[in-house]
Amino acid sequence: MDAPLVQWKNKPQSITVTTWGSSSCPPDATDLELGAENNLTIYFESETEGACTADLAPTTHVFTLPDDAQHSPLTVRINSDGVTSPDRHVLD
Repeated sequence: MDAPLVQWKNKPQSITVTTWGSSSCPPDATDLELGAENNLTIYFESETEGACTADLAPTTHVFTLPDDAQHSPLTVRINSDGVTSPDRHVLD
C-alpha cells in the first residue's frame, strides 16, 4: 500500500483515510486502537485470495473517532497487513 492521506472530515468527530491499491481488491479497515497521548492506529488488511487488478486506485475510508480521541493534536499511524508504518500523520 502506498502512503495514505489522512485528513479531518468533521473535526473532531471523524477523519478520512485514503489508501492506494488495486481497485478490485481495496484494503479493508479492521480495527482502530487508541493509545496513550492521543495516538490512533488504524489496521488494514489486504485481500489475499482471488485475482486483483494491477492498477493503482484510491479508496477513501471514513472513521468516527472514539470520544477519547476527539481533541487535537491527533497522531494517526497505519498498520497494513501486520506492519505499522513508521510514518505518522499529525492532525491539528
